[in-house]
Amino acid sequence: MELDEIPDGFVLFRQTERFSEMFKPLIKSLIISISGLTIIFTLILFYYGLFSIIILPFFFAITAFFSKRIAAIRDTPICVNNSHPWIGEEDNDSIVILHHLRGWKDVGDVNLRVVKRQLSREWAITLEDQGRTDFGLWLYQSAKQNQIDLHLYLLREAVALRNMQNGSGDDFESARIREKDDSGLLERNWLDTTPGQNEIEFGALIRNVKKETDDSINGEG
Repeated sequence: MELDEIPDGFVLFRQTERFSEMFKPLIKSLIISISGLTIIFTLILFYYGLFSIIILPFFFAITAFFSKRIAAIRDTPICVNNSHPWIGEEDNDSIVILHHLRGWKDVGDVNLRVVKRQLSREWAITLEDQGRTDFGLWLYQSAKQNQIDLHLYLLREAVALRNMQNGSGDDFESARIREKDDSGLLERNWLDTTPGQNEIEFGALIRNVKKETDDSINGEG
């Protein structure tokens, strides 16, 4: 399903540097895998001729494997405004919006969860409040659980960074702990979403900011 027109002042996830950080290692791995298979194919072709066609299914499998993962990341239905740390072009309040089945909507301050309805089998987005308030229906109704988990992981990262930028809500470390408790996503089978240990850098940054704030308060006292 295609995403609706992007609101003015917002940027799709696949246009952010965060997407590039996740995309480039996959492309590199794909190139290495294809290069290795090409060398094997050439050697088998040289020594055994047509017997080398046994390598062809591996070419298709590797390509399909990485294409699926690249597509899952590329189709993340998240937009951020130009003030969000993923963009960082402006110094106003950061905003994160999510595309549900009927269009774009601000994710707000309450954590979101995606659950499958027992009768309709639809993926419903709910707020983690006392009433499990409906947010909407997940854009990709045929999505697999691991794809939804990946998108929710990125959504919560985006919200944590938004809160850090705006000076409100949970910090990045708290969001990561909650994400681990919710779905075990940190065991993720998809890929390492943090090239260069960005998560550690974000966590360290927040801890340093908090420490400096505490030191400042203690010094004033």
